[in-house]
Amino acid sequence: MSVSGERWFVALLGFVLFVGLLLPARHDRGPLRRLFSASGMSDFLPMYVQTKAWMKGTDPYSQASQVAFWPREVFGEPLSPEYLVQRAGMPTPYPILVFAVLVPFAVLPWTIANASLVLLDFALLFVTMRTLMRFSGMQGWRHIVWVTAALAFEPVYAGMASNNIAVLAVECAFLAIGLSESSPSVAAPILLVVSVALKPQIGFCVLVYFVLRGFRHLVTLTMALLGVATIVALLRMQWAHVSWMASYIHSSNFFFRAGGINDFRPANLHRFDLINLQLVLYSLLGNAKGANIGAIFLGGLLFGLWLFLMIKSRRRPTPDLLAVGTLSAINLLPFYHRYYDATLLLLPFCWYVAHFHTRAWLDRISLLLWAPFLVPLARPFRLWLATDTLPDRWLDAFIRPATNWCLLLLSLFLLWRLYTGLTYEKEGRA
Repeated sequence: MSVSGERWFVALLGFVLFVGLLLPARHDRGPLRRLFSASGMSDFLPMYVQTKAWMKGTDPYSQASQVAFWPREVFGEPLSPEYLVQRAGMPTPYPILVFAVLVPFAVLPWTIANASLVLLDFALLFVTMRTLMRFSGMQGWRHIVWVTAALAFEPVYAGMASNNIAVLAVECAFLAIGLSESSPSVAAPILLVVSVALKPQIGFCVLVYFVLRGFRHLVTLTMALLGVATIVALLRMQWAHVSWMASYIHSSNFFFRAGGINDFRPANLHRFDLINLQLVLYSLLGNAKGANIGAIFLGGLLFGLWLFLMIKSRRRPTPDLLAVGTLSAINLLPFYHRYYDATLLLLPFCWYVAHFHTRAWLDRISLLLWAPFLVPLARPFRLWLATDTLPDRWLDAFIRPATNWCLLLLSLFLLWRLYTGLTYEKEGRA
């Protein structure tokens, strides 16, 4: 990166952080409100409580453990088990591996652990943006566009406002990609293990890319570290003679029950916060089983096309940022993902900014597909549309899940660019 590019990066980063993040920090939707108050609910709280239970050798998926290790800073007193399950979403059905990774947070008091996660997210966001900018090779005015748009990316705000660990998982995955291009080290595998532990559907997506790209050393070390961390997590329960599998299955079934917060059917009033294809297909088919099968089929089809292009690219170079970015977008379609998981799209968006051509009509049209992730207040507006109770099947299928459709079309656009081999020279540079 040039010196002028570095200056633009630092200047814009400081300005947008101040105007876009620090000023609304006291507002109810401000991401940094977590720094000023840890007395309310957040997505990180269940993980914190469950990790403490795991450390103490008790069942992290039982309601009794949630009450026993409830931090007094939140609402002053522990709540009833019924409230924890029905309103607070506790306990969460995350794989037991995640608790071994979150130990550094769980040893801290809740107020400090909560603020530490917020600050770590912001610090890694800065490092991630700079890493991706260098990785993409963007030049000139594209630095300004990238910094401004990346800091305005709505899924990042959504994840930080709720203090969800998905943001940290994505940042670790991005940094692992950036470090993979340097000399072999243990940093990239460790970051990838953290990403897999926090959000398996995010971390494994990047791991698949590394497998197909032939990063044998990185993949081998990652799998070894994953194995060690999993064994440690399981042995902690074994040494404490804790039977946890039954409560884990019960917690998983509860979260994906009809009307649960992860359900894509109308019984869940917050279903339009989901971005996977099941939401759209259920509105079209009216059948949950058909929606699941259809989403997996379409996701598998797109993955097959991506895999074919990856194999074909071994005979001709293909930009890695586009390849892994395309896989990241496809990964959001067939599996359970909420809006903040779309932070993954920063990866293909970085490629998009670096290679955008004003003379390419497809590039200009595809800019509209980024709108649900870039336009300020896009998520609140989308959720407001979802509260409309008009029994119109077509509204549920096409208007309210507009983000899902944009994500599908965006995946197709990225696949097309991967197919054409990014021959922008034939179209003329901007």
